[in-house]
Amino acid sequence: MGKEAGFSILRVRKRPWYVWLLRVAWVLWLLIWLEFAIGSRQELEQQAFTTAVKVLIVSVFLGLALYSWKLRYPGKMAEGEESTSRNFRAEINDKK
Repeated sequence: MGKEAGFSILRVRKRPWYVWLLRVAWVLWLLIWLEFAIGSRQELEQQAFTTAVKVLIVSVFLGLALYSWKLRYPGKMAEGEESTSRNFRAEINDKK
């Protein structure tokens, strides 16, 4: 049914527990700096506000850059395991 109807199947790998733990830690890090920036702004502490915003922007940028880099270069997989991006590219190439 899938190939006949023009659908492709994309397998998604489960992530280890420590990846989810790092993601939660990263989000908490961002929330702490956001709260610090808002508090500094309300108290008219311009230097603290500027520092907090800079740390927040760099943290968001680096987190997204690492995430997108991991998607492009998934690294070495376990034996018999394939990357989801490779599977998706292979399915697209099969259609051409």
